[in-house]
Amino acid sequence: MLSERYEENEKQRELIMGRIQSILSEETAFKTIFSRETEASNATKEGKMNKNDNILKPKYLFNCSNIHRIRLIRKIGHGVSKQTFQGEYNGVPVAIKMVTRHQSEVKSCLDQLRSTNDNTPEKRSKCYVFSTMKLMKEILLLEQLDHPGFIRLLGYCIRSEESETSDLSERGVASVFELGERFHLNNLQLLSWQDRLRHAIALVEFLIYLEHSPLGSLRVRDFKDGHFLMVDSNIKMIDLDDVDNLEPSCLPFLDSGSAGVTKLVVFGNYVRSCEFGVKCQRGLCVGFNAKQNLKHMNDLFLKRLLFPANLPEKMVSAVSEINVYLDDLDISAQELHTVLIDIFTEFLV
Repeated sequence: MLSERYEENEKQRELIMGRIQSILSEETAFKTIFSRETEASNATKEGKMNKNDNILKPKYLFNCSNIHRIRLIRKIGHGVSKQTFQGEYNGVPVAIKMVTRHQSEVKSCLDQLRSTNDNTPEKRSKCYVFSTMKLMKEILLLEQLDHPGFIRLLGYCIRSEESETSDLSERGVASVFELGERFHLNNLQLLSWQDRLRHAIALVEFLIYLEHSPLGSLRVRDFKDGHFLMVDSNIKMIDLDDVDNLEPSCLPFLDSGSAGVTKLVVFGNYVRSCEFGVKCQRGLCVGFNAKQNLKHMNDLFLKRLLFPANLPEKMVSAVSEINVYLDDLDISAQELHTVLIDIFTEFLV
């Protein structure tokens, strides 16, 4: 009997996982673009390629040969170093990121040059270097990372250091992404419990990927709602400026305070003990990045998605217990994923 029940549960688990993967699968909004790009590729093979379309790269829809065909419509967002515009390509909306003179990092540098009467083209170009580096870092990270929790990179063009033009045929560095929508965090609590649980599972899967990425355990230093958008009912991270794989350095001994409380004492770039109770291994607080990501994800999203209100009565106790573990950071992302899948399996079927 137990073995039969176990097999039945496993079948149900596989069924639910199939549903979840279907929900979280690649978005279909860009099928039109893919078909048109395929036609363009076929035309190339037949010798009908435009003379300017000789830098085709199958991995992405856009590159330096066709990025100028995107029609810029309006500004939709900005940060310290980059500006984002809504564009349109063959009737499909996209987002374009570029560095402009209006961003605070660049603007303060340009203002300083004007005040010192040292406003030469060479000096002005240097004002864009650091911000452009951040944009290129984002491109390079997304070249190496592959998870639906990141906004999808549709292409980019890196041709020069020109940054003072908005003409995409001349601009030195620009990147193109799928277009998402802003959303209010508190509105997440208004979703059905099925959708809330689905979002929670997807975000926890994203945490697991960050912890075990090809680049090592990644930390999102600037974890805030403005860095996430909704794309086809999926929450995606859009800004990778402050993502790195550096875990804090530490010394292999503790400084115990009164009543056995461990103090965090900083010595240069080293700390004597590690936060979140992680161990100091080979001079690094191994596991710190994963714990901090989980803490920030809980504070920003999971508290709202796993809020007990409007949950089925039988689910409230289990979810409340999860919230206690999350508040104490006494659970890993992998363990949390297993528990959420079990709950989803039990109550959805």
